[in-house]
Amino acid sequence: VRSSGITNVIEQANSGPGVARNTGVAAAIGKYIAFLDSDDVWLPNHLSELSERVQTEAAPKMYHTGLIWFYDDGRPQVEVKYKPRGDFHSDVEYVIANEIAPDCVCVHASILQKHQFNPQLYINEDVELWSRIAAEHSVESISSSTAKLRVHSENTDKVFADSVTPKMEAFDFILSNPSVRKKLSKGFIQNKKRGLHELMIRQHE
Repeated sequence: VRSSGITNVIEQANSGPGVARNTGVAAAIGKYIAFLDSDDVWLPNHLSELSERVQTEAAPKMYHTGLIWFYDDGRPQVEVKYKPRGDFHSDVEYVIANEIAPDCVCVHASILQKHQFNPQLYINEDVELWSRIAAEHSVESISSSTAKLRVHSENTDKVFADSVTPKMEAFDFILSNPSVRKKLSKGFIQNKKRGLHELMIRQHE
């Protein structure tokens, strides 16, 4: 939590990413809240790009920037290509399909007072939250890739032997929310379920 140039460190037992982020949100005092995981990086212009955009908007919203993957093993970094918004029926479909990383995201504090990360989830807990936010608020994209996600063997979806079942559980939570589900087309739901089942097959193979 950062205020007036002072960083406050909050320590708590490891209860998963959702619980940690909820704790940070509860302690934050700013109008907008941005996220940065400990092993990832913001470029120097990340916050200024976000600040310039949010100051032009009156309504509370969710924003996201572009993302770069970089690797500990020396492979060249890769700029993530989001699926175009025009491919989808709603912002809810857009945020689910692109699995936007928290490092890219900035959300009005009033929205996060109502919508929190689901502590029952430890993979795609961010996507599940973004879907609830997108069902009620606009999601604005900033084209600049100003956040960098480190890809390594300790990333959450690589630590667990089964990383697909938690993704299925997160999608079940998404579908169980009536306000979110009504923003999803039947075709989108079918394609998402098919994709998850294909991931499960590849994982077992």
